[in-house]
Amino acid sequence: MMDDVRPIFVGGTGRSGTTILSRVLDLHPRISRFPIELRFLTDPDGVVSLKGPLVDYWSFYQADIAIRRFDKLLNSVSTRYIGRYPNTYLARLVGRDFYHDWKRDYVDALAAYTYRGDWAARSNVFKKALTRLPIPLSLRRSFLDLCYYAIPMSLSEYEQVNRHYVNRFFQQFGTLNQGECVVEHTPSSIIHADVLQGILPEARFIHVYRNPWDVLVSYGGRDWGASSIEVNFRWICDILGRWTQVREKIPASSFMEVRFEDLIGDTEGTLRKIVDFVGVEYDPTMLNLDLSRHNIGRWKSVLDENHRESLRSTVPQDIARYFEEDEL
Repeated sequence: MMDDVRPIFVGGTGRSGTTILSRVLDLHPRISRFPIELRFLTDPDGVVSLKGPLVDYWSFYQADIAIRRFDKLLNSVSTRYIGRYPNTYLARLVGRDFYHDWKRDYVDALAAYTYRGDWAARSNVFKKALTRLPIPLSLRRSFLDLCYYAIPMSLSEYEQVNRHYVNRFFQQFGTLNQGECVVEHTPSSIIHADVLQGILPEARFIHVYRNPWDVLVSYGGRDWGASSIEVNFRWICDILGRWTQVREKIPASSFMEVRFEDLIGDTEGTLRKIVDFVGVEYDPTMLNLDLSRHNIGRWKSVLDENHRESLRSTVPQDIARYFEEDEL
């Protein structure tokens, strides 16, 4: 197994070019790309979500529920068509036996003790009735859920335990795919870059940003987007605003920003800068993916001028640079 796989997180607002860039990087002989978004790192109940209950506001109850939900999330993302993530199949990416052992060890490392028990948030009428039956306590407990007792962690302890298991996952995938660098392209990674960088100090973050007006038009056609242009616009601005705050918390050497329009208009020049940042040599095979069919400036034929003027007036100053200069 490779010991020096470097995680590369490609993130953005969504609909900004993260998937496209990850596919281009995947053509490099020394870079491998997860074909799907991992989800278990930054989604609710994932690795980032563990920090609060285990470090910031620990209690037995908070930690128990957090680890239980994390365990369920790892189950959901393991196989396709089952659970809350029907298009995610992480076990297949790293090998089912590896995934089973990795998941078991990961959850065990988070919880110092486990036992069968019952408390308010876990209980229901059926369980309460069982606890009142005139049978031995050990038998009653056998009907109850598994509870996880986690000892309060310092930030460094939280980072250390998660570093071990997240690295194992990346290294396994890199070994199976001969990748010295492994690309993960969940868009939301950038707004959690401070937590992820603490866990994976060697990681690199690439923020792909696109003219927000084009992003706004693209949001409207997605199932996960809102039907309201105003809501979608606020969503985009809030992501950019959050990233502006987060990037101040991580080393400048750990991230770079890539303008989608530059990737399309000056593909080779932009890719040379990216691979230099990542730490591999330039390879012309990355040019084999045709990028000419991606729309730039589509918003000009879709957005009403008066509506756009109204939205423009709400753009916070700290993210104005992400809009084309002639549009603000």
